[in-house]
Amino acid sequence: MEAISDFSKKIIALGIDKVYTDAVAHGLYYAVKYGGELDLQQNQLEDILKLDDCLSTVLLLEYSIKHNIEHIAKAIKNVQMISNPKGKEKSIGNGFWHIRLGPKRK
Repeated sequence: MEAISDFSKKIIALGIDKVYTDAVAHGLYYAVKYGGELDLQQNQLEDILKLDDCLSTVLLLEYSIKHNIEHIAKAIKNVQMISNPKGKEKSIGNGFWHIRLGPKRK
């Protein structure tokens, strides 16, 4: 587990530095899938959001919910709230992507 966390941290840092959004997404995916703890700094979390990449943002939301990083999850959810035409379902996103906000997964 520690090896996965270390690998994930390294590729996320590389992705942030070189603006490789796919590297950031892969690092977050491994952390979410295998339960790794990333211990990312606040500025790194914000840098991931600034990349404005849909996959990285979705995975950061999943990671934040799973690890109770409420301020990041809240920031992602406040990016842009969008309602469907019937107003029953909410999602976040921009003109290119959106995430349906539904009940928590178990």
